[in-house]
Amino acid sequence: MQKLAVITTHPIQYYAPLFQVLSVRNKLSLKVFYTSPQGESDFDKDFRKTVQWDIPLQEGYEYAFVSGKDSAGLIKAITDWGATAILVIGWSSNGHLQCMRYFKNRIPVFFRGDSTLLDERPGIKKYLRRLFLRWVYGYIDTAFYVGINNKKYFEASGLRESQLVFAPHSIDNRRFGDKDGGYQEKAALWRNELRIEESAIIFVFVGKFQQKKDPLLLIHAFDALLEEKVYLLLVGDGELEQDMKAQAARNR
Repeated sequence: MQKLAVITTHPIQYYAPLFQVLSVRNKLSLKVFYTSPQGESDFDKDFRKTVQWDIPLQEGYEYAFVSGKDSAGLIKAITDWGATAILVIGWSSNGHLQCMRYFKNRIPVFFRGDSTLLDERPGIKKYLRRLFLRWVYGYIDTAFYVGINNKKYFEASGLRESQLVFAPHSIDNRRFGDKDGGYQEKAALWRNELRIEESAIIFVFVGKFQQKKDPLLLIHAFDALLEEKVYLLLVGDGELEQDMKAQAARNR
């Protein structure tokens, strides 16, 4: 059986369910190597608060906390476990890049990240960064991209089409399924509290209210619809909150 070592910083609510599913399918042996001290990354710097998740993040799969600052120790732990392939999630944290360099041409090196070129600015820094990224991604065999912009980033970083595999973000439908109708009841209560009629269509934005995500653009777009039975519900927090509230008030 193939043994896949996953290298990532800390338990994340997006990935823990995936690790759990892969571990029970018996098609490969999986072990996750976390490179940040346990509990260190529960603090969200954008929300400026410690996040408590409502799902188990360290159950249902094999894992170990190994300091990424000691890249030799991390490499040894993975080697001693007998990994036949590694999946690196993000290269800039701790010893991730060192692992990519060490295991390249020894075992397959897979990579996952969702970076894009959307924040790129023209100039010498762009040119130098592109050169650096080509060097970094020269140490992987295959990258899993989540969408078109992510794929363009990998292509600009020197990866060939044959090295790219589409692997979009996914969710656990069973977890979000409304088995007993409880979610429908809550939705009806929220509609009533928000004074939104039952026949209306509601679009929901869930995320950080920051310039990069540009929720103000979404508010402007819905304002241009001039449609009485279409609503936009924004759920989140961030530095644009007051600007968004002011814009929404002007749109009433």
